[in-house]
Order: sequence, then C-alpha cells, then structure tokens
Amino acid sequence: MVYQFNQFTLDTDQYQLSLSDKPISIEPLTFDLLVYLIEHRDRVVTREELFENLWQGKVVTDAALGARLKDTRKAIQDSAQTAPHRVYNCALVFSDLIEIGPK
Repeated sequence: MVYQFNQFTLDTDQYQLSLSDKPISIEPLTFDLLVYLIEHRDRVVTREELFENLWQGKVVTDAALGARLKDTRKAIQDSAQTAPHRVYNCALVFSDLIEIGPK
C-alpha cells in the first residue's frame, strides 16, 4: 500500500518512507509504528494496543514506546507542539492523507 501526506510517501511494500521522492532512513519498528498509526487513523490507538501489535508479547516500557513515538515524529518532521494530544499522550494527525493503493 502507498500513502501520501504532506510531501511524504509511505510505501509499505517497499518498506520505505520518502520526502519529496528522497528516501528517509527509519528504523523498522518506527516504520511499523507509523504504518500502524496511519492504518488506524480513524480512531484513538491505546498504548496497550501498540504493545500487543508491535512488540507482540515482549515486555516493553513506556519509555521505549515514547522513544519510538519521538522517532516517528522526527521522521515526519512533526513535533508535539504542532499536533493535538490524543494517542498515548500524543497524536499524529494525517488530515491530508491520500491512500493510493497497492503498487
């Protein structure tokens, strides 16, 4: 699936995030978190849900989740000051998201 928002393109098949067609280096778990939040953008995602779906039963601290959320915000050039707080005390808003479909 390919998603576009702002000047970003997220290609889940190629496992790539790009800004203006330039690839952005992103850790696999951070990429997975971004995909999960985009795919569930129509509702609030709880931290327990993120732990269950992204860490799959591993013991994870709130600090680890916070670090991944911080990395995700950094990758898409978002800051906690520019988005309303909703998802695990911080929301990523994809208001201009375009779902292009399978590549």
